[in-house]
Amino acid sequence: MGYAEVSVNSPIAQRKTFSYTIPSDLSIDVGQAVWVPFGDKLLQGIVLELTDYPSVEETKEIAGIIEPRPVLSPPHVLLARWISEHYLSPLFDAVALMLPPGFER
Repeated sequence: MGYAEVSVNSPIAQRKTFSYTIPSDLSIDVGQAVWVPFGDKLLQGIVLELTDYPSVEETKEIAGIIEPRPVLSPPHVLLARWISEHYLSPLFDAVALMLPPGFER
């Protein structure tokens, strides 16, 4: 079983990722846009890292894939993390700067 660290498009500004379980029937890559449960809602997120272990004990599953191919390259993911850390901005705001035109926010 694998896990994904996801930057979630939440109205609550966050500078961190959230751990989600990758369902066995989904093939997930870094930079891919996914649907994730967040509280009582289903929100957009971008996978920023794949790991063998979650950063928390209990995780929810990724609900689905928005785009079949990654919308961000690994260098864009690194740049988004740097922008968030350097300018103390919410992580998804930094990610959103690099999303392709037409990707809803």
